Amino acid sequence: MGNLFRHLSRRYPAHFLCGMLTCMIVSGVLAFTVMRTGSKRTLPIYPKLPPVGSMDGISEAMGTYGKLQDVLAIQDTITAIINKDSLDQTDSVRLMGALKRFEQLQRSIYKTEDNK
Repeated sequence: MGNLFRHLSRRYPAHFLCGMLTCMIVSGVLAFTVMRTGSKRTLPIYPKLPPVGSMDGISEAMGTYGKLQDVLAIQDTITAIINKDSLDQTDSVRLMGALKRFEQLQRSIYKTEDNK
């Protein structure tokens, strides 16, 4: 039996090498997936809610996010007006409205900073 393996390994060395590498890869994959018993799947533990006083920071962050979205919408409106080939009275009204909204938004931002 040993002579047969020796004879075949000398005659077909590439086939034996590929077979050996395949066995190593398959055993590695099985060892890290199917045969792993130590890891139990559990749901993650969610952190506790913060104390009541810290909710102010969350509302301020959400307000800042909303204002940022408004600024981006105003920028998109202004960019769309600027990129037009020909402008008319409607575009002028839209541009003035966007600039007024931006000014109001800027006032509300500075007003909240002055209150702190």
